Amino acid sequence: MESTGSPQLNDGQLDGEKEAGNKLEEIKAMAIPMIRRLTGTVSIMKPWKEFFTFTRPRSSGEMSQRISKNLFYYQGNYGVCAVVLLLLWVLTTPSALFLCLLLVASWVAFLNKNSDPNWNPQIGGVPLNRTQRMLAMTVVSGALVLIFAGGLIVTVLCLSGILAVAHATFNSGAGKFEELAEEDLPLNAFKMKIRRQKSHRKVMRFYQTAFGFQEPYRALIDGTFINAALKSKVHIKEQLPKLLGGRTTPVVTECVYQELRDLGADFSGSAIIARGYYRLKCGHTKGECSAADCITKQLASNNPKQYLVCTQDKALRERVRRVPGAGLIILHGGQVPIIEQPSEASVRVATKQENEKQAVQTWEKSKLPILRQEEAKAEAMAGDARDTSKKKRRGPRAPNPLSCKKRKVQMPAGDEEHAQEQTTTTTKRKLMAAVPTHDIPGTERDELLCTYAALILHDSDLEITSDNLNSLIHASGARHVESYWPVIFARMLKGKDVSEMLSAAGSVGAVAAAPAAGAAAGGAEAAPAEEEKKVEEEEEEEDEDMGFDLFD
Repeated sequence: MESTGSPQLNDGQLDGEKEAGNKLEEIKAMAIPMIRRLTGTVSIMKPWKEFFTFTRPRSSGEMSQRISKNLFYYQGNYGVCAVVLLLLWVLTTPSALFLCLLLVASWVAFLNKNSDPNWNPQIGGVPLNRTQRMLAMTVVSGALVLIFAGGLIVTVLCLSGILAVAHATFNSGAGKFEELAEEDLPLNAFKMKIRRQKSHRKVMRFYQTAFGFQEPYRALIDGTFINAALKSKVHIKEQLPKLLGGRTTPVVTECVYQELRDLGADFSGSAIIARGYYRLKCGHTKGECSAADCITKQLASNNPKQYLVCTQDKALRERVRRVPGAGLIILHGGQVPIIEQPSEASVRVATKQENEKQAVQTWEKSKLPILRQEEAKAEAMAGDARDTSKKKRRGPRAPNPLSCKKRKVQMPAGDEEHAQEQTTTTTKRKLMAAVPTHDIPGTERDELLCTYAALILHDSDLEITSDNLNSLIHASGARHVESYWPVIFARMLKGKDVSEMLSAAGSVGAVAAAPAAGAAAGGAEAAPAEEEKKVEEEEEEEDEDMGFDLFD
């Protein structure tokens, strides 16, 4: 049977006609976004003459101001410079140039093959459609670029960033920042926002303290405010709680909503927004009063319902400012919502209320005379007590027996010096006996060790020589003494009777007093005082030679 049906699409004729169309559409689809991005970048470029104007910043504040402003102001110029720098680097680097040519040839071949409907590559048994094949080719190309030219791209980007910051530092921005000194620099947006928030909190504390405002706050909104917020894209329900620092309920009256509907299509968006707010039934019929009059009537004379009025109408603002306790919210510059400072009427009423709180109350006035009489009596009694009270005069006190020092016995001059020497020697010996051997200074310890060794050798009936002294000191476990100490002791005690020297130590006083007593009994002339002192000094020197200073 002959086939009378429509020609098949896969016979090659119609497909060949579609291929050109498909390739052209693909190229357009890829090129149009790139052209739009390039056009957008070029459109935000600034004049190159202005771009290459350089001046030196005069202060650190001006330098930071230039960097923050110029990086945004010249972003198009910086992008073009980065692309040009990348192209120059590619053209001067053979490997990068070869990679670019290889990628271009691969993409041309891929686009020709990807348009073939008979080409159905598979990965893991899963066939890939045209979109998936395009995505896979993009991933492979990106991986090749990162592997073989990733370092080049990172280097170009870092260099471009450094040059951009340096340019932003020394570019004057077409004279925009050149005239600004550090003290004249305006506050940035963040600092201005902080200042506004502090001011808003202060105003709200005033209304809370003076007029009893509390959450949820009620914001009475008119049509002009809604329309201005719509044009500036300000979300009223989101911004009012942030502005007032608490939960807020937007409120519109029936008159405001009806007025927005009557204004026609130009205000239809504002009417739709007002429909989503809480609607206050004011009780006015249509056409009875305007929206501004309706809002003024809701405030009455002292704003009993604690409304915050949101309006852009200048006439309505003046009427609201005359009402004590009525807060006013406007869009500053048509974009930023702010709370106006309290009006003169509000400040006057708040001051009056504060003065009334501080004034004397009626119930307090009746008690004032009684309080004054009691205060006068208390002062009189205090004065009498001061007159009658006599201060006791403090005389000299007897000494405290527990804190008195003991009396010192007066001694003759010679006896006093001798007693002082004995006391010093005894004290020093006691102190030395109480001190551990390893804590005694080196010289005194060596002398003490040799003294003990000599006494032990004497008790053991051994000859006192330097070798015996060293052997005994080493056997006791003491450290090595200086070599001259045993030699000195051996020479000093050589040929002398140690027992006689020790026994003579206790008879020093008797030996010293014997010549004086014999001279007095014989009736001989008394020796001069100087000769007696010399005899005593010689005896003391002999005592020292016999070893009394060895214990010092």
